[in-house]
Amino acid sequence: MSGSCRSGLLWATLLAALLGGACGADGPGGDATPAGTDAADALDTADRRSPPRRVLLIIADDLGVDQLDVYRTSDSAPASGHVYPTTPTLSGLCDSGVRFDFAWSAPTCSPTRATILTGRYGFRTGVGWAVAKKNQLKLSETTLPELLAPAGVATANVGKWHLGTDDDIGGLSAPNQAGWQHYAGPVDGVLTDYATWERTVDGETATSTTYATTANVDDALAFAQARRADEPWLLWVAFNAPHTPFHKPPNALHDSDGLSGAAAHVKKNPALYYRAMVQALDTEVGRLLSELKSRGQAPTDVVFVGDSGSPGQVAVAPWHVDKAKGSLYEGGVRVPLCVAGRAVTKPGVSGALVHTVDLFATLAGFFGVATGDAGQDSHDLAPLLADPSAAGRDVVYTESFGNPQGDPSEQGRAISDGTYKLIQLEDGSERLFHLASDRHEGTNLLASALAAPAKQAYDALVARLATLK
Repeated sequence: MSGSCRSGLLWATLLAALLGGACGADGPGGDATPAGTDAADALDTADRRSPPRRVLLIIADDLGVDQLDVYRTSDSAPASGHVYPTTPTLSGLCDSGVRFDFAWSAPTCSPTRATILTGRYGFRTGVGWAVAKKNQLKLSETTLPELLAPAGVATANVGKWHLGTDDDIGGLSAPNQAGWQHYAGPVDGVLTDYATWERTVDGETATSTTYATTANVDDALAFAQARRADEPWLLWVAFNAPHTPFHKPPNALHDSDGLSGAAAHVKKNPALYYRAMVQALDTEVGRLLSELKSRGQAPTDVVFVGDSGSPGQVAVAPWHVDKAKGSLYEGGVRVPLCVAGRAVTKPGVSGALVHTVDLFATLAGFFGVATGDAGQDSHDLAPLLADPSAAGRDVVYTESFGNPQGDPSEQGRAISDGTYKLIQLEDGSERLFHLASDRHEGTNLLASALAAPAKQAYDALVARLATLK
C-alpha cells in the first residue's frame, strides 16, 4: 500500500482521490484507476433534463454514524487517539451532495430493506426484525421495481437480500418475484465466510470464492455493462460489509497494519477488523463508480445509506455499547444517508427528520414515476435536495418487533419530533429523552416529574404514536 494511504489523506485531496487511485485501487476486482476524478466527475450530471436516468443505491450493513469521520460532531467526538476508517469515497459522496444528519432506519437489517422496497412501515408489512419464518416480505406488497417497470426502468438487486426465501414467496427466486429483473448475491442474512459463500443468481445457487464485497461490485458492473446507452436503470447494491463475521479483507483493499486474521486476534480486537472492512467497502465503492464512468454508465444519482446502527462490540464512545444495533436508541437507528448527483440542486447538510422509508418515493421520483397508492409512509426528499435547510417530516418513527428470542424490554416503538424522543417498549415501560441536549440518551426524563415543555412534547408524541397502528 502507498505511504499516503497509511498516513491518511488530507481533506483537501479527498475528493481528488475519490475514485481511485490513491488507496487500494488495484484490488482483486479490477485494475488501478487514475486519481484526479472528484465526486462530481463520478456522476453523469450533464443536462438535468436529459435521459437516461441511472440511479445507484448503496446499502452498508451495520454501519452507524459513529463510524464515519464525515459524521463526527462536537457532541459525538470519540476519545483522543480514535482512528476512523479511511473512507474517501463515502466522504466524497456526502460532501458533494446532501448529507442527512437526522436519518433513522429500523434497528436491524431486514426491516430497513423492507421500508426502502415498499415505502411502508414494518407494522404494515409484517417485517419488524431480521427475517425468520413469520416475517418475510409478502408478494402482495407493491415494490419499488414493480412501480418502475411500466416506465421501462431496468432494475437489479445485487448483494444481501434477507427478506425471505420461503416457497410461497418464490424460494431462491424471491427477489425476482418481488419485482427485480435481475438478482445476484447471498439471499440469507449473514455470510459465514466472506471468502467462500453461496451466491444466488436469479434463483440458481453456486459457491463463490471471490471476496464478497468485491463480488458485489463485479455483479453490479456486469448488470450496468449489459444496459443500452439510452436505458434508464436502478441498481440496488446491498453489501454485507461490515456485518459480522469480522475478518481481515484482502490486503489490497485496506491499509490496516497488524491484522493477523487469526480467530483469537479478531475476537480480541473486533474494532480493528471492522475498520478494515469499512475501508475495503469504501475502496470497492470507489472502483464501482470509477469503472461505471469509464464504461460510459456513470450513475446520474447515488444514494448511500446504512441499514442500522453499528454493533455494540465496535460502537465508538460516547455512543454506548448497550444502545447500539438492535436497540431503539440513537446508536441503533441513527444512520448515515447522503444523496449526490443530478437530483441535488443545492449541496449541503440537512438536519431534517428523514427515514429510510422515504427512499421509496425519492427513488421513484428520480425517474418521474408517481407512487400513487403505494408507499403510503414515504416522503419524497426532493425538496431537501433542492434546499437542505427546508423542513422535513414533523416526526420520525421507527419500530422493532417479531424477534422470536426477543426481550420485551428491548422491542417496541420510537418517535421523535427532533427535540424530544419517546420510546415505548413491549413490556409497558417508556423512555423520554431531550435529544437536543442529550443525543446519547443518558437521562430518561420520565424518571421524575416532567417540566411543562417536556410534558407537552410527551403528550403530542403519545398521541401521534396512537395513529401509527
